[in-house]
Amino acid sequence: MGAFIHLVSREYRDNPLFKTAVKVILAFTTIVVLMGVVWESLALPPELMSLHAESSLPNRYAQGLMLVAVFMFLVGFSRHGSRAFLALAALYAFVWFDDTMMYHEHVGAFLDQRGITSSWNGLRAQDVGELIGWGLAAIPMALIFLWAWLGRRKGDVGMLVVFGACFGLLVFCGVVVDMLHMLLGGGDAMDVGWVEDGGEIASVALACVASTLFATMKPERWFASSAPAARAPYEHEMHALGH
Repeated sequence: MGAFIHLVSREYRDNPLFKTAVKVILAFTTIVVLMGVVWESLALPPELMSLHAESSLPNRYAQGLMLVAVFMFLVGFSRHGSRAFLALAALYAFVWFDDTMMYHEHVGAFLDQRGITSSWNGLRAQDVGELIGWGLAAIPMALIFLWAWLGRRKGDVGMLVVFGACFGLLVFCGVVVDMLHMLLGGGDAMDVGWVEDGGEIASVALACVASTLFATMKPERWFASSAPAARAPYEHEMHALGH
C-alpha cells in the first residue's frame, strides 16, 4: 500500500483535478450523509433527504457519483489503454442500473411471487431471491473481468485491489448490513440502517475519487508502458502495492 499512498500524495500535490475531486466529493458526501441521518432522526418526510428512500436527494447524489465514476473509467481507458478500466466501467454501470432500476429487488419479488424461493435462516423469501439476482448478475461480470485479466498490464492488479476494496465496502453495506438490518427489525433499527445506507454512499464516493485519480494521473507513476503483465512474473504486477 506504500506505493498507492505515495501516488495519492504526489497527485494531490501536482494534479489540480484530483485535488478538487477529493475536496468537493468527500465534503459533499459527509454533508449529505449527516443531513440524511439528522433528517431521519427528526422523522421528517423521507422523500427529500432520507438515506433510505430511493428517490431522495442522497440516493440521487450517489447515483450521480456512479455515473461520474463510469465516465472517469472511460477517460482512463482512453488515456492508458488498460482493459481494467473498461471492466470497472461495466461494473459501476451495472451498480448504477441496479440502484436506479431496482434490479435485484425486482428479481427477488419475481422469484418470491412465483414460489421459487422460500425463507431461510431468518431471511425472507424475497431476500433470498435478491441474493440470487446478485449471483446471476455476477456471471457476465466475471467474464468481463476475466477478459480484462487476460489482457492485464503492470499496475492493473494494484488498481483492481483499490477498487475491490471500494466495491467490497459497497457489497458489505448493501448485502451483509442490509440483511442484518432486516433481521433486527428494519425500520426499528435506524442506526444499522444509517451504517448500511451511509456506507453505500461513502463507498461510491471513494470509488469516484479513486477513478479520478487513476484516470487523470501521469501514467508513468503507476502503469508501465511495456507489454501486458501476463508476460511477466506475477510478483512484478504487485509492485504498485508497495513493499
